[in-house]
Amino acid sequence: MSYSFDQDAFFFGSKKGSDETLAHLTAVSRQFGRIARLDKSEVNRGPQMNMKQTLVVIGNGMVGQNLLAGLVASSAKDRYRIVTFCEEPRAAYDRVHLSEYFSGKTAADLSLVADGFFAEHGIEIYLRDRVASIDRERKQVTSANGVVVAYDKLVLATGSYPFVPPVPGHERPQCLVYRTIEDLEAMTVAAAKSKVGVVIGGGLLGLEAAKALKDLGLDTHVVEFAPRLMAVQLDDGGGAMLKRKIEALDVKVHLNKNTTLIDDGTECLHKMNFADGETLETDIVLFSAGIRPRDDIARGCGLEVGPRGGIVIDNQCRTSDADIYAIGECALWNGQIFGLVAPGYAMARTVVADFSRRSGQLHRRRHEHQTKTDGGRCRQHRRCACQNPGRHGLYLSKRCQRNL
Repeated sequence: MSYSFDQDAFFFGSKKGSDETLAHLTAVSRQFGRIARLDKSEVNRGPQMNMKQTLVVIGNGMVGQNLLAGLVASSAKDRYRIVTFCEEPRAAYDRVHLSEYFSGKTAADLSLVADGFFAEHGIEIYLRDRVASIDRERKQVTSANGVVVAYDKLVLATGSYPFVPPVPGHERPQCLVYRTIEDLEAMTVAAAKSKVGVVIGGGLLGLEAAKALKDLGLDTHVVEFAPRLMAVQLDDGGGAMLKRKIEALDVKVHLNKNTTLIDDGTECLHKMNFADGETLETDIVLFSAGIRPRDDIARGCGLEVGPRGGIVIDNQCRTSDADIYAIGECALWNGQIFGLVAPGYAMARTVVADFSRRSGQLHRRRHEHQTKTDGGRCRQHRRCACQNPGRHGLYLSKRCQRNL
């Protein structure tokens, strides 16, 4: 039986409908009217139902915590029971200023979570526990410790992991990465019995890692495969200037070096062997050769991922499953992984806006002058989100896109 909608009534089969159908609709309308007029005492006699949906956030890093902070400050806070998983032994902390740990700051100083935050806002957090699997059909997650939580909405904020080149010998003792506070603690222990430290990787994080080794009192070297430091961000002139600045801090820089083997040293614990035949001995090898998105849990449940990794998201940060979102370094938007915290925060805001039924679109906007000008100056100019995060999405300048 076909039907169409008219502003006055529903008509089944024919435009006018039958008297029987109209009578039935009238009876239904009266029934709904009776329900609407129930007083509070009649309603309260029934069982109380929890109308909150469950939102699970996997990951409590900088971006995951920013999402939680945004949620509790939004209109969405009253609609969701929030559960989050954090595989580290502590809640979110500032990874951007991680090197300050060696300048006297403690883990508590680096924390991004105010005392009592989770209890105050009724957020359930599972520390030292990672989500091992997602069952999209049953809409539930299962953690490594056996915790099972059913969800209505799910946000993946799993971040990234340090890329360690598959160099023979990379698993030797005191071959470390620079990512977490536990990594810093391992560096401190290793430095106590070492004299020389080498960082593999001459990007921004690698140079920060070199400063950390220098602060630990080690003879410090940086080994870079490219012909200049920060090869993605700088040209040859800028790279040469940076090299001089770094070497002025008594850090040795080795460019165009391809490490082929790490084996036993004679003066130090390790000997690094390069493709050009040269060698360098060191007690600590610290890998800082880039990051890779942590998308394994998405792959495991059949979400779409990019050819080179990363969980594919749309302009609302939704994945290929409309009830699952991804934000931060694990997410692949418009073919890009964003290895900066500002775009991750913009993604978190977008998800909060979506949960709050506000406009939260992620749109790329060119960071350049519009066609309408006034005396050579823009009448309308959007600043890059890295300096001025907006309410309605992420606007990345070409300059910032090159830095990703």
